[in-house]
Amino acid sequence: MENWGLIMIGSQQLFYNRHIAGPAEKRVTFEVLAHEIAHQWFGNLVTMKWWNNLWLNEGFATMMAHKAVLELFGPMSNAKSVAQSMRDDQVNSAFPISRPDKPSFDPDDQFRTQYTKPSILMMATENLVGKETFRAGVSRLLKQFAYKNVDHTDLMEALTYAHDSSAGNHFAGQSFSLNDFISTWIYQPGFPLLNVTEREPGVHVVSQIAFRYLTSKGRIDRHRQWKVPIFLRHPITKAKELKWLLENETMAVDLNDDYVLDYFGSNLFRVIYTEKHYSSIIERLHTFPHEIPEQMRSRLVDDSFTFAEHDLISYNVPWNITAYIAVEKFEAIHGPATIFSAHMDFVISRLRPHENFDVVIKYLHVVFGHWFNQCNRAIFGNDESSTSYVACEVIYKRLCTYGYSNCIEMAVKEVEKLMVNCADDHLSSSCNHIPQIVRMPIYAAISKYGDERFFSFLYEKFITETYSAEKGKLWEGLAGSLRSEDIHRLWYYFLFKNRLSEPFRMRCVDYSKHYHFKTHLISFIKKYLEKMLVELAQDEISFILQVLSRSLFRQEEIPEFKEVFDKASEKFPALSARLKSYIDRVTDVHKWRDRNGENIIGNISQVLDGLNKRILIQIK
Repeated sequence: MENWGLIMIGSQQLFYNRHIAGPAEKRVTFEVLAHEIAHQWFGNLVTMKWWNNLWLNEGFATMMAHKAVLELFGPMSNAKSVAQSMRDDQVNSAFPISRPDKPSFDPDDQFRTQYTKPSILMMATENLVGKETFRAGVSRLLKQFAYKNVDHTDLMEALTYAHDSSAGNHFAGQSFSLNDFISTWIYQPGFPLLNVTEREPGVHVVSQIAFRYLTSKGRIDRHRQWKVPIFLRHPITKAKELKWLLENETMAVDLNDDYVLDYFGSNLFRVIYTEKHYSSIIERLHTFPHEIPEQMRSRLVDDSFTFAEHDLISYNVPWNITAYIAVEKFEAIHGPATIFSAHMDFVISRLRPHENFDVVIKYLHVVFGHWFNQCNRAIFGNDESSTSYVACEVIYKRLCTYGYSNCIEMAVKEVEKLMVNCADDHLSSSCNHIPQIVRMPIYAAISKYGDERFFSFLYEKFITETYSAEKGKLWEGLAGSLRSEDIHRLWYYFLFKNRLSEPFRMRCVDYSKHYHFKTHLISFIKKYLEKMLVELAQDEISFILQVLSRSLFRQEEIPEFKEVFDKASEKFPALSARLKSYIDRVTDVHKWRDRNGENIIGNISQVLDGLNKRILIQIK
């Protein structure tokens, strides 16, 4: 947290050592330091007047953190955080960034909208008025209100003054101000869905509706509208042009050779196209992908999966879009691969029990397997200059935890070396030559597909490890084991021997990432429930049961889960109120699988056939 002259940061976020930490830890260090240092200006030097403008503190600090990460990892390094912000903001329980009625504002309710969304809005505003103008406006605000309090109108006045004093004409011919534009984004939740339809060849019409969703289908809030800045390319000069889509209006555009509406990637909205237009985009992605900007290739992946998840388009669209990753340039796979992997969590968690789930795994192997050897050359060659260094972390995780043979062979070879070189030392020491970025995937692959001796070796190293980041990698890897005795052994040590020294919630969440077809956690809980109820607190029991509920995929598992839950509720009656929501989730997943499973598997099979043929043609 930030204080005047004293910034308090946990040691894990403050220190980065490339020999014992990977890119993920490096990113966290940059983000946290940049965020907290920025508060010396945004929060301390200038402070918001009331909690309804908390976003002025946190949004600007988050923006500076994003800029630090962009400088370090490249232009697509924030793709995942932007996508997560949109997912948070499209749910029915989302709150606006701010409210004009100050007394009724509870900052705890709006906590999730105070960071990334306002930072995206500020970066979009910077893009709108220009970097120099934006910087001049912020500088004016800091000087004018040093050691004072501000609200968002003070910021808008400073930015407007800087804009009007420059050569900017972004509001020329419009009947609204910069403040009016910002107000439509901070005082209402969610964001617009831009619908692109073809009126005649070469001419497309754009309209907007608010996009929110329920757990099973899309919901439209037609009364919410925004002032939406859209940057297009001039059809001849290719210069950047600004057009405004205003409330309750439509806009005609010529997409010419751009194929996508938001060519420069504002990250303020989602865009949905017709089936015909998606076909054109997919053809372009698979033939000349770099004619569509990198940031928009990531957005196409995110938007199409989001729409398919909620029955707005066929799943055939996102599978075809994502398949292009196999022909992407290595240095440009970070954004699309990261977004695709995030959406695979949704698909895997629902299709895991399907009798043809192996088709999903084959798709992962084909799309990501194309990059396995290239990642090895970059990672084991210590080529940290590669812009896709972080993308390889995603690729390794998906391939190694889902049985990619090349990764399993690599895991056996590397862990056998560890058993010799690190027999008497911690795995965080110099005896371990496995690059940080691939350690957890290797630990997971050997725990899941190797024999018992490998698990036992890593388990003993987990117990004796002193460095928290390495310990976390070991836990997440060990949690992938398919053997019940391994999972029981791991959880017993965690809960009954070392619980107070472990990051409790992090360990529970990391276990749940493996999506086991049969979770051995429930058999462990049944065996040791009495001991758990004596030694664990109510909130610990509650969180474990929540994690367990997210590990269940089949309705036939509900009676066993209910039996455990009822016994726990006898000791902690407050738990009983949560049972219905957990069972409803399992039931909803089952219904979703019955409704969509066969169709999705069929879509993947069709795309996989085509992709295999294209790759074979390239090889020849």
